[in-house]
Amino acid sequence: MPQRAVAELQGRTLIAVVGANHKVGIRPVTTGETVGEMWVVSGPLQPGDQVVAEGIQKVRDGLTVSPVPFDPAATQKPAAGGGDGK
Repeated sequence: MPQRAVAELQGRTLIAVVGANHKVGIRPVTTGETVGEMWVVSGPLQPGDQVVAEGIQKVRDGLTVSPVPFDPAATQKPAAGGGDGK
C-alpha cells in the first residue's frame, strides 16, 4: 500500500477505505516493513477494497467521494535537470 495512504493519529495507524455508495470508512491497520514507497499492512482489508491514497488528511468517516484509480507514476518527482537532456 502506498505510504501516503496510511495516516497516524494518536498512536493508531489508519487507512480510509471506499465502500458501498462511495462512502469512506476509516479502519485501523498494522504496518509492517517498507518496500520502496510502499508499506506492508495487515488489518480488516478484503481483496478489491479501494483505499484512499490522495487527500487522506481531508477525508472523514462517512464522507462521500468520487474515487479514481491511483497512478503512482503521476506522483513521482521529476528527475534533476528537468529530463530534457540539456
